Amino acid sequence: MKSARERLDRLGDALVTGFQLAALFVIGATIAWSAAHDYLGMIRAGRARLDDILLLFIYLELGTMVGIHFKTDRLPVRFLLYVAITR
Repeated sequence: MKSARERLDRLGDALVTGFQLAALFVIGATIAWSAAHDYLGMIRAGRARLDDILLLFIYLELGTMVGIHFKTDRLPVRFLLYVAITR
């Protein structure tokens, strides 16, 4: 029979994993929504300035970070550095 401590540890792990997945979905959706919003703004303006294009690359890097985290369960800090350098 499993101890109460082992069951609590499993429950805690499941809650943390669930929160992490929910947060990643929210972050990913927010990145996609923000990128689409800014892109539509560029279309309405009829032009894209350099800072608009760089912002789209930042969205791409952030989306890539979320995707890599889904696949590997590791947060690629390198991409955060790219975003910080370009911002």
